[in-house]
Amino acid sequence: MNHIFVADIHIGNHKAFGGRLVGGLNERCTRAIRTLERALRLTAERKATCVILGDLFDTAALSPPIVAAVMDVIERFERVPVIIILGNHDQGSDDPGDHACGPLEYLPNVRILSSIGCDEELLLLAYQKGDAREWLPPLVEKEVRSRACTTKVLGLHLGLIGDTTPPWLHHVHDAIEIAALHPVMKACGIEVVIAGNWHDTRSTVYDGITYIQCGTLCPTGFDNPGGLTPGRYGSVWHLSRTDRSRHEVPGPRFVLVEGEAALALAARQAKEAGHDLYVTWAVAPDQIPDALRVASGFPDVRARVVGALSEQPSDLPAHTPTTRDEALVEYVRKTSPPEIVNDVLTTARDLLR
Repeated sequence: MNHIFVADIHIGNHKAFGGRLVGGLNERCTRAIRTLERALRLTAERKATCVILGDLFDTAALSPPIVAAVMDVIERFERVPVIIILGNHDQGSDDPGDHACGPLEYLPNVRILSSIGCDEELLLLAYQKGDAREWLPPLVEKEVRSRACTTKVLGLHLGLIGDTTPPWLHHVHDAIEIAALHPVMKACGIEVVIAGNWHDTRSTVYDGITYIQCGTLCPTGFDNPGGLTPGRYGSVWHLSRTDRSRHEVPGPRFVLVEGEAALALAARQAKEAGHDLYVTWAVAPDQIPDALRVASGFPDVRARVVGALSEQPSDLPAHTPTTRDEALVEYVRKTSPPEIVNDVLTTARDLLR
């Protein structure tokens, strides 16, 4: 076994900070594809197979130039086997073939998995609708028992709920508690579970089994905060018989700054690491012109300056979400029936990008 795992690249023409459109691709799309290319280059250096754990694309409704650009990059690494499992963003519906990855199947080094597949000691499961707590454990047990070879690694597109998972994510359907999944993993002899879907990188060992939230290869916006924190985004995981290691590739990073000094520091750190930096700088309304002038002095940084409230409202609830995505999850959970929470969240996140 010798595999490189990445997830959640979300290639597409994102609207925020989209930049100039050239040949049907805006700047953010081009940068996301460049991040994929870096991961494939690392895979080639390791003479490994690249496994994309869902959400290669940000939507199933893509323009042909975007798909063609991705095909061109993968084709350049023709000696690198690539396995792509479908994530929720890749799929248009549950109908067979209704997903964005279809044209990639014509590349000789690419396999697309829309349901279940395997590669050596690896079992892969694509995204499925429904409560993962109900369908995942029996499906894994059935598949492992029916296979002739030993399964050591499970790869999938789901959130893994652990001790550090925020409380507002504990009840979503596209996730499962590690404690609930663990008995089946133990019984089946699986040593590593690695999953796409959630964008923060996390790894934990639970009773001898390693559980890895792969994390996003390419952050999608300010709902992925702390962008310059090492070890949080841009994850490339190498799993082989002799190595279990995480590597980080540069790419888009989104940072909130306060003040000119913080902007200068973020710009320097991003340049040193090779990241594409996107910044939001909140200032008092009367300081916006000066802040815009300062921001223009950083040509490599895509910055927006926004007016900040001088005071917090006095009637804020005891828990105030710290990111837009946290607030969105809380709101949707409170206002939507449980069976449609995931669909509403997906649609809302698409509209906010």
